[in-house]
Amino acid sequence: MSTNIPCHVDHLRAIAAIDAQLKVLEGFRKSGEHIAAGFSLALKEGAADGAGKEVEMELSWDTTEVLQVITKSLHQSRAMRVKWAREALQELQDFFNKEKPA
Repeated sequence: MSTNIPCHVDHLRAIAAIDAQLKVLEGFRKSGEHIAAGFSLALKEGAADGAGKEVEMELSWDTTEVLQVITKSLHQSRAMRVKWAREALQELQDFFNKEKPA
């Protein structure tokens, strides 16, 4: 594996999780209820299952802009995961291309 990509990362699962998150955010956007009702948000620094600072908040204003920023960030994260998955696949293909048939 490339040194900049941790070998324990499961890119396909991460992409599926991001897709699910984007679907939920799209539902929020379509319903528009966040504009009147606001929403609560939990932020954690670092990995979800790791140690890190955490804060929970309720937002009532500019919720559309917040959703846009989160959605943009998720799309960027998804694109990076796809890039890393392609790099990992290329490494596997390169490896198997060098292997002699059994």
